[in-house]
Amino acid sequence: MAAACAAPVMGALLGGCESPASARRAGPPIPVADAHSHYGLFAPSKIRQGEDLAPRLRDAGVALLAWSVTSDGPWIGPVGPRFEQKSLPRKGEVEANFFGFARRARGWAERAGLRFALAPSDVDRALAGGEPMLVLAAEAADFLEGSLAGLERAYALGLRHTQIVHFLRDNAVGNLQTAPPLHPGGLTAFGEALVRACNRQGILVDLAHCARDTFDRALDVTAVAPIWSHSVIGETDEHFGQPGDLARRLNVSRARRLAARGGAVGLWALAGSTGYRVAAYADSLMHAVDLVGAEHVMIGSDTDGFGRNGRASIESPADLRRVVDALLARRVDERTVRAVCAGNYARCLRGAMARRAA
Repeated sequence: MAAACAAPVMGALLGGCESPASARRAGPPIPVADAHSHYGLFAPSKIRQGEDLAPRLRDAGVALLAWSVTSDGPWIGPVGPRFEQKSLPRKGEVEANFFGFARRARGWAERAGLRFALAPSDVDRALAGGEPMLVLAAEAADFLEGSLAGLERAYALGLRHTQIVHFLRDNAVGNLQTAPPLHPGGLTAFGEALVRACNRQGILVDLAHCARDTFDRALDVTAVAPIWSHSVIGETDEHFGQPGDLARRLNVSRARRLAARGGAVGLWALAGSTGYRVAAYADSLMHAVDLVGAEHVMIGSDTDGFGRNGRASIESPADLRRVVDALLARRVDERTVRAVCAGNYARCLRGAMARRAA
């Protein structure tokens, strides 16, 4: 979930005009994957508690949607220009909140007739034009509350993708981008054990929201290519004292380190002062491709995660399809479009899942 904020981070990247639906290719549509979405999770009535989610995904050609369940929602919120922890949970509350939320999400998916991707073969089937699949993701491993005992339980529930930190600063894992550092070295001993356990379990490690030192150490520890599911690539370093989106940037040097490990960076759809413009988001994707390469950029919209004041370029599965149209209208080669719009997230997810099978 992104911080709702005043200062747009996209800056000069937000040019271009909307692309026409006629830009779509004839024949089977290029599949789409979103590496970070809360679509309908915070307001399930938006999609009638899942009843019409499946047709919306099918109609838009969405193959994989990472449905990101938060564990810290009751204790975070806007504080001035920033989004951060507001209160301290009691022992057991974060765990209970996560598992309760995850079970509700599974119930909504079941009512919608949707399956969760659980193995590499599911990822391949979804990309090949089978039924769209959800990926159960956790926005932070705070629900473990400093013990790995709950990780297998979460895996059994369907978890295949987890961030390691979010907005709870008093966590057992490591430092985050939006709060003063608490842990020398960034990643704690438990955080290192968590990353290794996720590698063994077949759970994709997501470094979004990690402070620089946490990111650096996690990248050293992981044996499987991780991702950074959502924010933007910035030319300069972020700092926890900056407002919202500015504090959430991933510096280009670290983005390139992640790419060198085979990972990918997801761009969120925070529109800033430009309002609702899918074409601007497509331009931002291509700028990121210029920075780190076509094999290391993906969609990580953070749909429904920007709060009351956040203006998003992607608000529905149909908008994900419009991103493909916008890229094709710019005559971006099909190989790049396929990689950015689905292939890169699918590759990273498949690689993490396969580790457990190995």
